[in-house]
Amino acid sequence: MKKQIALSFKSVTILLIFLSSVVACSGPQAEDLANSTENGSFNDQSSGGGSEEVGVGPENPGEGDDPTPTAPTTPEIRTARWEGVSGGRAWTIFTYQTLKDYTPALFTLAPRDVASFCPNYSNLDEYERRDFWVYLISAMAYFESGFDPSTDYREAFNDSHGNPVISKGLLQISDESARGYGCAVANTRSLYDPEINLDCTIRILKRWVDRDGVISGKSGSRWRGGARYWAVLRKTSTLSNIKAWTRSQSYCR
Repeated sequence: MKKQIALSFKSVTILLIFLSSVVACSGPQAEDLANSTENGSFNDQSSGGGSEEVGVGPENPGEGDDPTPTAPTTPEIRTARWEGVSGGRAWTIFTYQTLKDYTPALFTLAPRDVASFCPNYSNLDEYERRDFWVYLISAMAYFESGFDPSTDYREAFNDSHGNPVISKGLLQISDESARGYGCAVANTRSLYDPEINLDCTIRILKRWVDRDGVISGKSGSRWRGGARYWAVLRKTSTLSNIKAWTRSQSYCR
């Protein structure tokens, strides 16, 4: 009986010792371990003693990133005088874009007489200058063809081969002239194409405005600038109307 009591007492003692060790392990170290596991971070002793937080990203994702770049704005291409006819807007856009294809570009030039066409020209930026030249060409086209790309006119003189000179299209250009200026004329119908005709117009106008330094002028009895080629830049009646129309544009006032 005494032996059984002694064994029971020993068992109780062992149990108490075990419970004490469990309580000791539930202190701060156990709590830290639990918290580390819960937060997803721990000290990696094998990495040289440093600590690295795992799985934790920035508090506000995207904060501090460069903003999405804003696309550059393209200035609106202003209307020209032919906008009211079929195809007119396309002619405006084509002429506006083609102006930059020739060097020096018309809009980089400052003809001596440009103020009589556009008083504010010297203060215009590149895009507004392009608007001016498009409008000027459209004003010339009004008197040359009435904005009818299919129109033609037999001149009162012959070409160098003795053939009749036929001026064609929006700006009334002849095949012989077009070839002489290096325009892309594949056949006798080419100049009825508005884009071919306008491209050739820019080429011719650019050459003489650049060389003579004027849009329309005279040196002695000889015409200079665009007036070398187009009669509408010589005649007082048509030239005065063209100047009045270009001066009336908001960017020219």
